[in-house]
Amino acid sequence: MFVVLLKFCGDRSRAKALMAGHNEWIRRGLDEGLLLLVGSLAEGSGGAILVDQCERTELEATLRRDPLIAAAAVSVEVIELTPTESDPRLRFLLDNEAT
Repeated sequence: MFVVLLKFCGDRSRAKALMAGHNEWIRRGLDEGLLLLVGSLAEGSGGAILVDQCERTELEATLRRDPLIAAAAVSVEVIELTPTESDPRLRFLLDNEAT
């Protein structure tokens, strides 16, 4: 499982111009089942994405297709996480790790 942090950098007007393509990239990732959860960081500093059921190389290739990342309008931090415990509502995430 991966947590991806995207933080705006440089000229924010450039990022604004790329936002429609970024939102389409998100929709495609959700539709394909690669992205589990997408949201904004506090104070509009960027966004976070939860990804499961993929290899790091697949994730990196997917990230390169995001217009914000391709244009270097955001910095990217990928954190790999191996969940070991969860609230019962998120138990499905632990079950996926065993497969």
